[in-house]
Amino acid sequence: MSGAREQVSRLLALVPYLQTRTDVSLAQVAADFGVRPDQIMKDLKVLWMCGLPGLTPDKMIDVDFEAIEDDPDGVVRIDNADFLSRPVRLGSSEASALIVALRALREGSPDASHEVIDRCGALALAKGTAPPTVWPEPELNVPASQAAAWRAHRGLPDDGRPVVAFAPGAVGPSKRWPVRYFAELAANLTARGLSVWVLGSPDEAPLATEIAAGAGAGAHDLTSPDLRNAILALKCAKTCVSNDSGLVHVAAAIGVPTVAIFGPTSPWHWAPLNPLAAVMETTTDVPCRPCHKPVCRLVHHRCMIDIPPGQVLPAVQRALSRAAVN
Repeated sequence: MSGAREQVSRLLALVPYLQTRTDVSLAQVAADFGVRPDQIMKDLKVLWMCGLPGLTPDKMIDVDFEAIEDDPDGVVRIDNADFLSRPVRLGSSEASALIVALRALREGSPDASHEVIDRCGALALAKGTAPPTVWPEPELNVPASQAAAWRAHRGLPDDGRPVVAFAPGAVGPSKRWPVRYFAELAANLTARGLSVWVLGSPDEAPLATEIAAGAGAGAHDLTSPDLRNAILALKCAKTCVSNDSGLVHVAAAIGVPTVAIFGPTSPWHWAPLNPLAAVMETTTDVPCRPCHKPVCRLVHHRCMIDIPPGQVLPAVQRALSRAAVN
């Protein structure tokens, strides 16, 4: 039996151990670490999913599983792990991301794992600072003066029309609410005297074009390769409508009343740690949900199609009403 604490400690020791040894057998590794070979195989499968931020192949630890399987002695080799020999230095954004991820992990983990998770979270704190008993909610502070200056620079007049930010993108098409639904919602909001700002990366520009096409002058395509533009836009917004994407977490951390749309993913697992104004899910029976797949394997995409704009509009109106009171 190997608990989470023991596995984390073993993984941290396993990399330097393997870097200083060539052609060491699986049995020898297991003997040196005092566990069974099948446990080392489990550790290697976890190690194979570790690496630097970005998660691209060139940033992930490479485990040569073929060498283990093909060699009679089960030779263990790893590559692309030199970064672990360097001290960890986290920037402010990296530290914030670490705290968000670890807090979510902590809330869904058994008590026995909390000490290990808290020790990892201490990397985001100043040297010598003791981990808090309760990790704080993420908070992204954006000065109002910077947001106002950005708005003026972009030529977006502060004419009293409340701004609703849209984030129609997501990793994988199954997590995207249909663009025609976003377009219908945008037309409804601009007809009521609101402005709609569509945010995202350049990959979302075609979505923004389609959304803005039928919404008139009140809709603006603000997609950009610079995440700061989305952050400043969200600071100006009175509410946000977003898929389950990175921007839903950014909006919630800024404090924007956010309506989050969940289809193939579960809000229990993936909703922001900050409170949301509303979580939109289908009210119909979709047995395959949640599948957590980036592409709908059954093609029908009912988990999103069955959330009509008429279901989302009242939630947006309620969020706007609360924003007006605050």
